[in-house]
Amino acid sequence: MAERLPKGEKILRGIAVSDGVCRGKILVLHRTHHIIARHALPGEEVAAEIGRFEKALVQTRQEILEVQRKVVENLGAKEADIFEAHLLMLEDHALVGAAPRGASGIVRATVPGRGEPG
Repeated sequence: MAERLPKGEKILRGIAVSDGVCRGKILVLHRTHHIIARHALPGEEVAAEIGRFEKALVQTRQEILEVQRKVVENLGAKEADIFEAHLLMLEDHALVGAAPRGASGIVRATVPGRGEPG
C-alpha cells in the first residue's frame, strides 16, 4: 500500500551520495529529459567514428591527468584521489567497450540486404 504523505510533501528518489536518510527542504533546479539521437552510418564511416571515439578517450585521459596534477600541487594527493575513479571509468569495458560495438550494430541494422538486427 502506498505511503500517505502530509499535504504538500513528495518523495523524490535518486542516487544517494552517501548512506543515510535525510529529511528537510530541497530545491529542484531542473529536470532534464535526455534525447539520444541515433544516426545510421555507412559501413565505410564506422572505422573513422571509432577512431574519433578512441581519440576522445585519449584526450579525456590527458585532461583528467592534468586536473589531477593541479589538484595535487594545490590541495594535496589525498584530494586528488577522486580522479583515479574518473580514470578507471575510461578503462571500464562495460562503459567504453560497448561504444564501438554499438556503432557497428547501428551500421549492421542499416546496411541494405542484411535484414533486421538479431
